[in-house]
Amino acid sequence: MFSKSLFAHFSSMGHKYFRTLFLWHGFYNNYYY
Repeated sequence: MFSKSLFAHFSSMGHKYFRTLFLWHGFYNNYYY
């Protein structure tokens, strides 16, 4: 129970974080290259 809810919490946070990270990564790649 605990690990499942914890996983869901971090999965939700991680999705936002990685989406922002990839968005910025793509922006810098397009800008510099």
